[in-house]
Amino acid sequence: MKSLPRPVDPGFVPTVPNLIAHASAGFADRPFLIDNERTISHAGAERASAAIARGLLALGACKASRVALLVHNCIEWVLCWQGAARMGALTQPFSTLYKPAEIAHALDHNDTEILFLASQYAGTNFIERIEAAIPGLAAQNGTTLHLSSHPYLRHIIVLGDCDRPWAIKGLDGLQAVGDAASNISDEFLAQVEKRVTPADLAVTISTSGTTAYPKSVVHTHGTTVRVPHEFLDYIDFLPDDRNLVNMPLFWVGGFNGNLIPALHSGAALVFARGPGMADMIDAIERHRVTRMPGWVTQREELVRTAAAAGADLSSIRGRLDAFVDEHGKVIPVPLRGGNFGMTETFGMHTIERRRNAIPRSKAGAMGRQLPGIQRRIVDLDTGAELGARQQGELQVRGYSMMSGYYKVEREDCFLAGGWFATGDVCSIDEDGYLYYHTRSTEMIKTAGANVAPLEVERVLKTGEGVIEAYVFGLPHPKRGDAVTAVVVGKPQTTLDTAVLLQLTKDQLSSYKVPLAIIQMEREDIPRTAAGKVNKNALANAVSGMIDW
Repeated sequence: MKSLPRPVDPGFVPTVPNLIAHASAGFADRPFLIDNERTISHAGAERASAAIARGLLALGACKASRVALLVHNCIEWVLCWQGAARMGALTQPFSTLYKPAEIAHALDHNDTEILFLASQYAGTNFIERIEAAIPGLAAQNGTTLHLSSHPYLRHIIVLGDCDRPWAIKGLDGLQAVGDAASNISDEFLAQVEKRVTPADLAVTISTSGTTAYPKSVVHTHGTTVRVPHEFLDYIDFLPDDRNLVNMPLFWVGGFNGNLIPALHSGAALVFARGPGMADMIDAIERHRVTRMPGWVTQREELVRTAAAAGADLSSIRGRLDAFVDEHGKVIPVPLRGGNFGMTETFGMHTIERRRNAIPRSKAGAMGRQLPGIQRRIVDLDTGAELGARQQGELQVRGYSMMSGYYKVEREDCFLAGGWFATGDVCSIDEDGYLYYHTRSTEMIKTAGANVAPLEVERVLKTGEGVIEAYVFGLPHPKRGDAVTAVVVGKPQTTLDTAVLLQLTKDQLSSYKVPLAIIQMEREDIPRTAAGKVNKNALANAVSGMIDW
């Protein structure tokens, strides 16, 4: 059977234990994990994660055991993930934004056996939150759990202060379990690691569903190691970089754009003391951070805050408030390339090099396919493959594709031939450049015409003072759906919605012009546990403000 194309493996069999060994051997004394109190080398992280792996094995974990992390970005997150992944466990990063009901669902749906839990962070007491999530946990008097609501859950390892009898107390407590099992030696761990293969399941990452609980996307060791190795040539990630980890590691963009590239390249990861702008600025100045990924609005806010405080961000390569090419020239927004992907493809399936502007004739394009990835556009109604520049649903397949959704049969995940239906309405031109138009489920049907929300949002975002714009349809007695917009302005800014309305009239066909534009504060916009805007909830909130 002929397999689909994929990149050359990165010099070793692509498994997480081999990746850790590669980093430890090749970059032994180079800094890897840095916070305000500690600097741990690649070799030091290998030794620390080995102790964690032995502790997990002593608890009874083995290949495919489900080990979850409900931990904020920190050195311990990395060490715990490495320890679990290198001995073959299926790792499960959970969002620290989860509320008790979401934690309860995540643990149950993912059949979690062992949980690493931060005791507290940024004002949230996770010990109290986990007790609220799991009925009967607070009454447990031992560290081996048997709870009818979560029958697979056996152990919770709490990182930080904890007085609960149900908790294994920190990494020291876990190491003590491993040390007590004299037969689980370094040699035993080496034999375990030899039996981990590229086809084995490595990580489950939750998608940010808008209407229901997230789906659990499962990726193999091969995908986890290969895809970020291919990214290195695109994302401007250099061996001497000190990379500020400001994107959550429990999301695919934080995980495959920070941790795994650092292991491949020998770069360092820097962790701020907290999530605030002052904490990030302190980390940049203190550790001379050279690279900071993140959302444009976050980067712009950081620049403003640093300027007001007189802080020095000069160590960062390039500019935080703009994309620049290799000569330091600002790349205009339409020529940046979008780097377009999803959790199911382990990040970007469409990508351009960060420091290269795309041709002016391709303005607005997301980019071309990642090598080894195949894309096609099909008719939304018939499924027939379409030609260049025709709009339809994007389908993808290739080596970066997920193994599947946890607890969902493969036939319910993929189409014939291994194609995955993304739900994104796109077009691809004759040179392979992809253009994103909207989500197929978000298309607004108004007065018999289709309106893509993104098209209207792009225009509104060019308005003076606008930093966010969200467009959706609301039921209308005559039009079917009415194009409706919510805009968010810069702090302490009152937007002139009449001016914004005229802006859309000047640039859009009449049927695309919103019938209502409403300004809201950013903190009032409903969001999912993964931080994405929940348009259904936003539409429900706005519907009560409007009387057609």
